[in-house]
Amino acid sequence: MGVVPSSLKRYRHRAILTVTGACVLATCFCIGSVTTYQVDSKPVKPLSELSNPQDILQAAEDLALKGNWLGAQPYFQQAEILFQAQHDEKNRLYAHINLLRANLESSNMSVQALANEEAELTRNPIVRKDNRLLMRALAIKGDCAFNFDPASSYDAWQKVLKIASEHHDYI
Repeated sequence: MGVVPSSLKRYRHRAILTVTGACVLATCFCIGSVTTYQVDSKPVKPLSELSNPQDILQAAEDLALKGNWLGAQPYFQQAEILFQAQHDEKNRLYAHINLLRANLESSNMSVQALANEEAELTRNPIVRKDNRLLMRALAIKGDCAFNFDPASSYDAWQKVLKIASEHHDYI
């Protein structure tokens, strides 16, 4: 066998790192998916049977945690409307942030539109002052980015981790 040129060695090393990185990201995604589906599987009441916006929001979150964003979409939408009617801006924003994620699943929103809205939301003073809102906005930003460009989701998830660690408040 001849000597392997150094450029080929660098290419091989870069390819190994790329494959390793992809495997790590895929593993994280798979672990996240498996954990998501281990959530309590109690049935969610139909939207027509719920009138309290907190109950509607909880049902929406139950569906979303099971990975059923499409099923959660009308719940988040209704919760947002009811919270707005009650002038409850924090909970309206929470429902709205989650509705953005649900809309992406249903193709009602482009990735670019979602990115623009998320950027605007993370600048909102109410969102910036509330760890729950900010972590959820960043988590959804990271989740959506991971589906389309895994490397770009890293910054969002690092911010979520930092906020969660500093405040001992995990999503």
